[in-house]
Amino acid sequence: MYRATDVDSELAEQLFVRAIASVARIARVHDTPVLVTRCRDDEFSTPLRGAATTHLQCEKTPFGPRFEDAAGDTETLVYHTDDGWFQTTLAYWQEVLEHRARLYEGATVDRAAAAPSIQ
Repeated sequence: MYRATDVDSELAEQLFVRAIASVARIARVHDTPVLVTRCRDDEFSTPLRGAATTHLQCEKTPFGPRFEDAAGDTETLVYHTDDGWFQTTLAYWQEVLEHRARLYEGATVDRAAAAPSIQ
């Protein structure tokens, strides 16, 4: 909407920068991450790029979108499929299991209580 021909370009840029500042303030006050997408990389979107602390690149693949950061360190671990399901990777499950293991470190299991009873 800021690129509309019926809006003065200088006014549009001012409104856009104010909108970015408002979203950044809300994120800061509520300590909440915000995801903003950008459809074009041009002079107009420069303030948005400057306000972001993390930049991800999205690439369309035959398996769904792949996201990575500027250093190429982030990979997509879950893909949406056309039939409403998700496709996951082994790296995804490795990460899930590592997080779960940390939750249960030092925990003890009462094996007698955990075993199913047969009657």
